[in-house]
Amino acid sequence: MRTPVAHGHTRLRLHRMLDTVRATGLALVVAPAGSGKTTLLARWARAQSGIVAWYRADASDAGAGPRSALPTIVAAALRVAFVSRLPDGHPSLAGTVDELEDLVALLEAVEEKVVLVVDDVQELAGTGATADLERLLLLAPPNLLVLLGGRVIPEINLSRGEVRSPVIIDGDDLRFRSWEVEELFRDFHREPLLPEDAAVLARRTDGWAVALQLFHLATGGRAAAQRSEAVRSLGPARYAKEYLSAQVLAGLPEELRDLLRRTCVFDTVTADRCERLLGRGGAQQALEELEHRQALTTSDDGGLTFRYHQVLRRYLESALREELGDAGAHDWYRRAADILEADGAVVEALRARCRAADWAGVRRLLHEDGERLAADPTSNWAELLPLWLSRDDPWVALAEARRLLDDGQFHAAERAARRAREQFTQQRGREQCGEVLRTATAWVRGPQEIDARWADLLRAAVQRNPQLQAERARRLGTAMGELVEGLAHFLAGDQARAVTVLRRRAGRPDDDRRAALAARLALAAFSVFERSRAAALRELDAVCAEAELCGYTWLARTGQAIVLVLDGDPARLHAAEELAQDCVARGDLWGALVIGTCVQLAGLRSGAPDLDKLEAFIDFARGMQAGVQEAWARCVQALVFAAEDRPEAEAYARAAESFARTAGATGALAIAYSALALARTEDAAELTELAASTSAEIGLDVQPWRWLRRATDPPPTVARRTAGSTGPIAGPRSLELSCFGPFRLSIGGVVQPLTGARPRARALLRLLALHAGEPVHRERLADALWGELASDAALHNLQVSISTLRRMLTPGEQPRLSLIERDGDAYRLVLGSDARYDVREFDTELSTAARARSAGDPDAAIAALGRALSSYAGDLLPEDGAADWVIDPRERYRTLAVGAAATLAELHLDRGDAESAAGAAARGVHIDRYHDRCWRVLIRAHEAQGDHAAAQRALRGYRDVLDSLGVAAEPVPYR
Repeated sequence: MRTPVAHGHTRLRLHRMLDTVRATGLALVVAPAGSGKTTLLARWARAQSGIVAWYRADASDAGAGPRSALPTIVAAALRVAFVSRLPDGHPSLAGTVDELEDLVALLEAVEEKVVLVVDDVQELAGTGATADLERLLLLAPPNLLVLLGGRVIPEINLSRGEVRSPVIIDGDDLRFRSWEVEELFRDFHREPLLPEDAAVLARRTDGWAVALQLFHLATGGRAAAQRSEAVRSLGPARYAKEYLSAQVLAGLPEELRDLLRRTCVFDTVTADRCERLLGRGGAQQALEELEHRQALTTSDDGGLTFRYHQVLRRYLESALREELGDAGAHDWYRRAADILEADGAVVEALRARCRAADWAGVRRLLHEDGERLAADPTSNWAELLPLWLSRDDPWVALAEARRLLDDGQFHAAERAARRAREQFTQQRGREQCGEVLRTATAWVRGPQEIDARWADLLRAAVQRNPQLQAERARRLGTAMGELVEGLAHFLAGDQARAVTVLRRRAGRPDDDRRAALAARLALAAFSVFERSRAAALRELDAVCAEAELCGYTWLARTGQAIVLVLDGDPARLHAAEELAQDCVARGDLWGALVIGTCVQLAGLRSGAPDLDKLEAFIDFARGMQAGVQEAWARCVQALVFAAEDRPEAEAYARAAESFARTAGATGALAIAYSALALARTEDAAELTELAASTSAEIGLDVQPWRWLRRATDPPPTVARRTAGSTGPIAGPRSLELSCFGPFRLSIGGVVQPLTGARPRARALLRLLALHAGEPVHRERLADALWGELASDAALHNLQVSISTLRRMLTPGEQPRLSLIERDGDAYRLVLGSDARYDVREFDTELSTAARARSAGDPDAAIAALGRALSSYAGDLLPEDGAADWVIDPRERYRTLAVGAAATLAELHLDRGDAESAAGAAARGVHIDRYHDRCWRVLIRAHEAQGDHAAAQRALRGYRDVLDSLGVAAEPVPYR
């Protein structure tokens, strides 16, 4: 059979998932009927350039005995696919294929890749064809890629070591996300939906492909208002009724159909609930059978909790009412509500009583459990209440205020919280309204209580001095405080610290699910320039799906926009801009700002930013009092002007530098310096080095000036400055300075003991050594070391210590050459051009490795990374313990070192040197025991060496690390 023509919307997300079959050799697409399995397989297969053979399984072909006709049928499909590629008379074109070995020989007849797609694989269950299919996977030559599609996972032993680990795409993967629903109706059906309607339709259909198609057939050609009303209808899914009856329920035994119909009164189904409702046992086995047949989905709790597909449930509810009548159905829902209340599931119980029209019971629940109900993040129970009941209930009003807050509609949330507070007579309810009100007010009118609340701190970080707010957030000691700390570091430009903090928060979802999701969203969005775009998109998709499920609509909507931005397609970028405009229309101004930030980054990354849109974004950020985002945008604007040789470039760059300095956006300063370097060619060298050193000091790995560099410009150096603007200052020869591991200063081959200096004087030398070659302002030095003293006393102690160090560091037999030089109100530890300085060597080698990797020279990158790790002898200045001035750079260099080790290990592994890869990965684990990437490479490297015992030891060590962090997920097995 030829590959069928698929008439459907191409979803790049799923195509990227299937693309990985080229590495694994086997993919399974398993989902209920109508999920779009065949469409996906056919569209992907037709996009392949190699040989593609398609076989739609049929039980009549499979045979009932141990032998089947599968080899003959698959061979026929292969011949159809590559008959034109073989010369006339080729032996593979003659004769029949009855044995599997003959089929394998046929596959080996061509050298190029062969893709075999077997659709409807569930039809082979219980036949000899299943065994033949498993043997085919065992004997498959390397050039064969196998894709299996069906409603259930085939009865193949996938745990056998000889069977390649498959890529598995299930029903949840195939589910249309809300942005994909919007794309489907806009780009494929040519009848666009509003983004909000697309989100509602995705939620109410569970993104089920056939339900979306049937909805289109039922509403196509109608007016927009009618289609919007159909989206929001709470009635049964009439447009899917016939399909559900014929395709989903028809093949089920009557007892299973009855179980589905009778238990659809529950939002979530358990065996215990079913047995109490029905008055009979055996429910667990029946539920597992329904889940196996894809009529139910299961939660990640070991198969104890099950959930209906929403379209199916709405159909079953309609069928239940037809069977029992309205009065009987109301009694059945009340019975379910009693069971749910006994379980403590008050939100589900309220929904059940609403469906039973039990308004007295609803009033009782609102009175007794209003606080728990209002805390439910989805708050979608409120839409089931009649207006006369919900109008004057304060808990309903509070739930609505929280829903608006989670949706980013802060003005509306503020008004709703005020109304709810006026309705409450209980003090507890008024306090909860006050919490919502304060959070909304922080975003509407600015921070109110700095140091007290996470929302105020994050709002303050957006306004000014994000690093200061990061420290304040750290002191909160809460999940949301940790999230704010990481986001504030990002705003400042300190990517290294931000990633560390946010990864820690993302790894602890049990503390606060919303904070963990927000951390994952930020990491995926901001790490797109550091890892593969496909990985970032997969993570964003998972975050959006979970956020939608939890009712965190702001996170879901923002994540959807970022997906569109990162996709790279101009049409999707335009769709993201439209989504930002929709945010403004619905009152979510901060969502529009976040989306706009990502859009501007995408334009800059492409090398062709739209200056009119950038100017509009600056105006928007100014109106929102988002000083830090405005500072970044101003600096980017100045850089673009400089790259285009505009006459006003220098003036814009100076203004941007001043604004960024005032806002405390240190990372943005690096961009401003780069703009000045392009605008002021006479000072280009010094300003370029200043941009690079500022970037390195703050931990800004993404360097936008590289994206816009003119073809005639030399690449900016990332090495630290060695002296002032006139070039290196001559200093003592044979000077060696080591800050990694124990501090060491050697002059002329003689190690300086420094035992005669006071402890703070020695600390002063180490602080200057950390910034060797750069001026450090005297007030900064005094504050770091004598901050507890008055200003005059601190400066006096600084001067005394400087004099002491100068005397001690004068070379004995050489002319007096001062290592510590005064530069205005600053001091500098002078390095000669031939001095050896381990921090500078480390920075230089990392830069060399980065350039080598960009140029596609892995040998040079391996050599440079090896030299960098040789320079890194341990933590930066361990003698200074937890001193404030050393913590940040120490953590940054530790992060850089462990990253270098991981990259070096991967490069060695890519080149087949597993032993060196294991050594580099082990070095990374030694530097940072909690570095996930190094553990994984270490396990792979040991396995590649064939040292299974070492691989198992590493795997146990990795699991111990995860256990110590409270991470429940098991690491990926090394085999």
